[in-house]
Amino acid sequence: GAMGVGLFRTELLFMRHMHLPSEDMQAETYSALAKAFAPHPVIVRTLDIGGDKPIAGIEFPDEENPFLGWRGIRMCLDRPDIFKRQLRALLRAAVHGNIKVMLPMVSEIA
Repeated sequence: GAMGVGLFRTELLFMRHMHLPSEDMQAETYSALAKAFAPHPVIVRTLDIGGDKPIAGIEFPDEENPFLGWRGIRMCLDRPDIFKRQLRALLRAAVHGNIKVMLPMVSEIA
């Protein structure tokens, strides 16, 4: 069997719905994943939308290159309501397994 999950792309969870998923819905999904692979690590990437991955309920700015602009951690920091909801869901799910969190599109550490 698998020895964990190398990358769980959370944007797929967001793209499946016509609205932003609730904290409970996210926690259920992440918990099921953590339980299925425990005690092995599950690397969960926080929301990485933009470029080729639009999401219902989020307006995107016009950009010269949307693949490098307002996406990943930059979008999450601009939308703390979405980011905090996802982080709370991940914390709730972490009690069920070995969840690791990856932050997408980090370009500098200040």
